[in-house]
Amino acid sequence: RSLEHPLGDLSSNAGTTLAVLETLAALDPPPLLVLVSSAAVYGDSVRLPIDEDHPLEPVSPYGVSKLAAEQYVRLYARLHGLPALSVRPFSLYGPGQRKLVVHDLLSRLEAGEDPLVVRGRPDVTRDFVFVQDAARGVVTLGRRAPAAGEPYNLSSGRGTSLGELTAALARATGRQVEVQFTGDARAGDPLRWEGDQRRSAALGARCDMPLAEGLRRTVAWFRETARDRPRPSSG
Repeated sequence: RSLEHPLGDLSSNAGTTLAVLETLAALDPPPLLVLVSSAAVYGDSVRLPIDEDHPLEPVSPYGVSKLAAEQYVRLYARLHGLPALSVRPFSLYGPGQRKLVVHDLLSRLEAGEDPLVVRGRPDVTRDFVFVQDAARGVVTLGRRAPAAGEPYNLSSGRGTSLGELTAALARATGRQVEVQFTGDARAGDPLRWEGDQRRSAALGARCDMPLAEGLRRTVAWFRETARDRPRPSSG
C-alpha cells in the first residue's frame, strides 16, 4: 500500500507519531511512549542476524516512514526528556491477523486450492514472530528498558523460507497440495530477514514460540472463527 500511497503512509506513521509526541511533551511528567515500528527500517540485510546496529536502508516508503517515526521518538527523548523507545517487530503472525502471507496462504489452503499458487520465490526468508510473544515483548520492554529513545528488535532469531512456511502450513491444516511458486519478487520486499533478539532478550523479552505450534494455534483460531461467520444466503 505504501508504494501506491506514500504520502498517506507518511502521514499515518510519522505524522501521527509526531502529534502524539507533541501532546506527551506538554505533560508533566510525560508518560512512557512505546512506538511499534517495524523491521522494514532495515531493508535488505547486509549481515545476518540483523541487530539493532544494522544499517538502516529501507526499500519501501513504509520503511522510510517508520524510520522517520523512530527518529522523532529519539529526538523528543533527547530534547524533552520524554521516556520513549521503539520496538521493531519482524514478521508477525497469529490469531486475529486477517492479512499478509500466513493468513493468505491459510485461507487458500482451507478453501481447498490445489495447486496452490504462491506469489514469490521459495527461498525468500522471514523471521516469523507469534503475536502473543510480540505483545508480551512490548509490555516487558516498556517496563524494563531505559526508554531513552533506543530501539529493540522483536524477533525469533530464526529465518524461515517461504517454501518452508508453505509446507509447515500445509502440515498444520492436514492438506496435501501441489505448490507452485511464481518466482517473482514484489517491489519493496527485502529478500533475507533473520533478527537478532539478544538486546531485547537481555531484558526478558523473548519471542520463542516454535513456528509449528504457532501455526497450529493460528489454524485452530481460523477454523473456530470460520464457524462463527455468517453463511451467504442462497437467495
